[in-house]
Amino acid sequence: MINFKNKELCTVCNGDRTEEINLPHYPITEIYLDANDHQDNENQFFENQTYQFCGICNHAFLNKILDIRYIYQNYWTTTSASAGAINCLENFSKFINENTNFDNFSSFIDIGGNDSTFFNLYKLENMNLINIDPNASGPQNVTLIKSFFDDMDLMSFKNENKIICSSHTIEHLEDPNDLISKISSSMNDEDQCFLQFPSIEKQIEYLRYDQITHQHLNLFSLKSIGLLLKKYGLNIENYEYDESLYGTLRIFCKKSSTVSNFNNIITDKSFVESYCRFKAYYSQLNDVLTNSKINFNGFGAGLMVPTLAYNLPFINDLALIFEENNEKFNKKFPLIKANIVSSKNMQQSSNIIITSISTKVSNRNIYSKLSKLGIKNIINPILIN
Repeated sequence: MINFKNKELCTVCNGDRTEEINLPHYPITEIYLDANDHQDNENQFFENQTYQFCGICNHAFLNKILDIRYIYQNYWTTTSASAGAINCLENFSKFINENTNFDNFSSFIDIGGNDSTFFNLYKLENMNLINIDPNASGPQNVTLIKSFFDDMDLMSFKNENKIICSSHTIEHLEDPNDLISKISSSMNDEDQCFLQFPSIEKQIEYLRYDQITHQHLNLFSLKSIGLLLKKYGLNIENYEYDESLYGTLRIFCKKSSTVSNFNNIITDKSFVESYCRFKAYYSQLNDVLTNSKINFNGFGAGLMVPTLAYNLPFINDLALIFEENNEKFNKKFPLIKANIVSSKNMQQSSNIIITSISTKVSNRNIYSKLSKLGIKNIINPILIN
């Protein structure tokens, strides 16, 4: 059994008036089972979940917080293996480059740096490069600190001129206040901080509720991240949205006495209505596919396939999911029948539904690849791509 705790109040404003989306028996992602093992306990990889939206500060969060140490012992994500993640980091680096001068800093700290792919985008021979991550890895010129973020200590870098960045990390934290407090306490007036994370605005705009996952405990809006930063004396100096990965919001912040204010752009009504449109779309698509006389297989055994199958049950009955990563061959997802096999087994006569839909970049790359191979029929389940 997985330990969990319930969170009733908004992470940012402590409000208790929220709209809720109930997600019974919701899948835990990043779980792969051996295809030949017939397990009777596959239901253990599902938990009842509630997704809550605070209309006061435009923040979304999960009600049930699963034990992160259990979640990350089953961690499959490596940045270098994901075209979508690399594209997002490339765009993140462009944003940082537009807002900073590296000559003014001696240290570059990446919180949640995974396999140090981000540092490979730079040629910073005279800077101290520090990667803080429970699964940190990287080349010899990078200092690796293998630490969970609630355990890390940034005060040892207090006297350094530094840039702090964090890509798609803050949404995984039970209490982002702790991270922002630690970042702010370690920063001097000239230090800079850059964050990027999935945004609730783009999730609602593009109906990407398939991206709800037990790992993403918080989903920020421009208003809610601004309010959180304000608590700890930080101000948003610049921001941009990037729709290539999850609908990313990236921000540049510094210590400042002048604090920007951002108004609500999401109402309780728009949150509920967009989810209803999302459910209606997938319900109709599922009916069309289920009643079709075409035999489909899947392509792409990405981490989020179980959440797609949750909303599109047709996926549960596929015979095969074709995949290019050989580490996933002869695996399967809990309660999804399909075996994961090499994409080399795919034929032109195959009928394919794209099952790895996490990012626009990866989704478009897969569609282009299948099209060039002359695959007979291709279904792309995303409403807006």
